[in-house]
Amino acid sequence: MQQPKTQPATQADAAPVRRHVVFRKPTDPDTPVGNQVTAKGRDIGNRTANDRLDDARTGQLDMPGRRAVTILTRVGDDELKTPVFAAGEGGGKQAVAVFTSREKAILYLQVSGWKDYEVRDITPIELSDWLKEARTQGVDLAVVDLNRLGQELDSPQRVLDLTQQADFSGEGLYHDLWALGNP
Repeated sequence: MQQPKTQPATQADAAPVRRHVVFRKPTDPDTPVGNQVTAKGRDIGNRTANDRLDDARTGQLDMPGRRAVTILTRVGDDELKTPVFAAGEGGGKQAVAVFTSREKAILYLQVSGWKDYEVRDITPIELSDWLKEARTQGVDLAVVDLNRLGQELDSPQRVLDLTQQADFSGEGLYHDLWALGNP
């Protein structure tokens, strides 16, 4: 598997979001999926995907075996819109942020003070769809675990160069992002 490439991703200004990547909204995790019966025959009623995720939450920072990354999306939009940032030397490239844990994404929102964005977990398959769509919309980089203070100070950040990425499979991207975010 090709090693992820890294380069500085910087650009600090008062309004760091250039535009948004818009992509199809996966099945809403709050949509009821009908009455369900467990393998042992117990009726668990009308449950949503988020209900099932909530059942699995352990209270730990990240669940063991968690197979998702976290992105930022605009609150209340019918389509999922993620912010695109200026990046690279002189801000000549475009980047999206992806976080290896919900906590890092929440911390970014808290430090930035943004109220019009929320965190959203996406699976490796959704990650692949999202980054392919971002790439078709001219995004060059995926900044891993974007640090707001580092962004304001114009410090280098860890990035995955989407223009050089050979493997756009969900698992390949997940692995590469995870390796960058957890050195």
